Amino acid sequence: LSRAQITEAPVDIAKLFKIFPDLKLEKKGEIKKGGVFAELFQSYHSPPQAGGYVNESSEKASSYTMFYNGDLDTPCVRFFLLKELFYHLYRTADATLGELTGIPEEMLEEHACVFAMYVLVPENQLPNEIENLTQEYDVIQQLADSFMVSPSLINTRLWQLD
Repeated sequence: LSRAQITEAPVDIAKLFKIFPDLKLEKKGEIKKGGVFAELFQSYHSPPQAGGYVNESSEKASSYTMFYNGDLDTPCVRFFLLKELFYHLYRTADATLGELTGIPEEMLEEHACVFAMYVLVPENQLPNEIENLTQEYDVIQQLADSFMVSPSLINTRLWQLD
C-alpha cells in the first residue's frame, strides 16, 4: 500500500483504489435491501448501503468493480470499502497482503476490519494529527473527524498502538 503515498489524513479512498488497475470503484444509486440491485451487486461481507462487488472475468483478464452508495467522506462507507478491498486482495491473492493465505473463513471478517483500521488510520499519521488537537471539543471526535472515521474506530486504533 506504500504505492498510495499516504502522506496526510484523511486517506483519499479514490486515489488508494487507483493503485489497483484491475479494480474499479463506482458510485451507484440507493441500494435497497431485497431489491434487484442488491441481489446483483451486494457483497456477502458488507451491508447494502456501503458496497458491493462484481467480478467481470473474461478469458484474457479479470476486472472487478466495487460499488458503493453514499459519499466517500462518510465513515461507514470508507470503512466498508476498505474491508471490501481486503476481501478483493485476499480473493485475488494480491501481493499487497504478502503471504497471507489460508485464513479460516470465520477469521476473515476480523482480518478485514483490522486491515481497514490500519489503512484508514495509519500509525505514521497519528502524531501529526495529535499535535493539531485543540481543547475545543472531545479529542477522540477531533481525531475521528481528521481521519474521517468513527470515534469507536479511533478508540480501537489508539488501543492498538505499541
